Amino acid sequence: MTKGAVAARKLPSGDVVVTFCTDQAKQWHSTNLQWIQQAFGTQATEAKRTTAVLLKGLRKSDLQGVTEATFQADLGPAVETVRFRLPRDPKTTRATALVAFTSLEEARKACDQGLLWRAQLFDCEPYWDVLRPTQCYKCWAWGHIQRYCQKQALCGRCGTKAHGEGGRAGEAQCPTYSGELPYRCAGCGGKHPAWARECPKKQTAYATAREAYQYRPRTFEPTAQPTQPAQQPAQPTQPTQDTGNDDFQYVPYHKRARLATPIQKQIDQAFPYRQLQPTIHQNLATATHTPKSQQ
Repeated sequence: MTKGAVAARKLPSGDVVVTFCTDQAKQWHSTNLQWIQQAFGTQATEAKRTTAVLLKGLRKSDLQGVTEATFQADLGPAVETVRFRLPRDPKTTRATALVAFTSLEEARKACDQGLLWRAQLFDCEPYWDVLRPTQCYKCWAWGHIQRYCQKQALCGRCGTKAHGEGGRAGEAQCPTYSGELPYRCAGCGGKHPAWARECPKKQTAYATAREAYQYRPRTFEPTAQPTQPAQQPAQPTQPTQDTGNDDFQYVPYHKRARLATPIQKQIDQAFPYRQLQPTIHQNLATATHTPKSQQ
C-alpha cells in the first residue's frame, strides 16, 4: 500500500478509505498526492470527506447564467462542491442548493448564521437524505438507488426480469407496448408501472418523508469535549426509613440531567412517555444495603 497506512476499506461506491497510523502520516499523504496514482492507478484522485448542508430560498431568476462553479467560488474556499436543485414545476420561483463543506465547523456555522451570497443571507440546515425519497431503477424498490442495488434487475412496466440489456433499451422491448402483457408494478404488484403516482409504495415513501420533515435536524451538534467531574464535598449520611422488607433500604429515584438540545426537545414533546418511565436497571441501581447492626 503506502508507508504509514494501517488499513484500507472499499466502499459500495467503489471508493477506498485509507487509514493511517498517525495524524502526521495522514497530513503528509494529503500534501504529497503522488502515492495515490502509484497505489490505485493514474485515474485515481483524492476525495475529501465533506459535510453537506441544504441552502434554501434561492430565486430561480437570480440563478440565470450562474454556474455551479461560479456559485462555489462566490461562497469561498471552505466549499468543496455545489449542486443546484431546481424545481420541475415552472410556477415555482424558489430553488435550493446542496453545498458541501470540507469542515464540520464551517457547516455548523452556515446552519447557525446563514450563508451570504450577493448581498443576500440564506438559511441553511443539515442535508438529510431521509427527506428525499429514492427509488431504485434496477429492482424498482424504494429506499435505495441503483448504484448500490444487489437484487435482480426487473422491468418497471411488466414486473418480470429485465428485457435484453436492461435500461431504456430493454424497456423498449417490454410486451406491454404490444398489449401481450398488462402493466404490473415490480414494487407492489399493482396494475400500473413501477413509477406511477398511484403506487401505494410510492405514496408510503413520500408520506414517511413528510412525517420526518418536522423532526429534521436544524444544525450540527457540537463535538462533546471530555471534562473532569467536579469534586463534590462529602455529605453527611442521612438516616433512611426502614420499610420492613428484609435488610434493604430504598432511596427515592432522582432523574438524571438531560442535555436539552433542540432535537431532544422535539423528541420529548412528541414522545412524553420517554421522560416519565425510568428503566428497571435504573431503579435497581438506587437500592442500598444497610446491615441490621447499624439500624
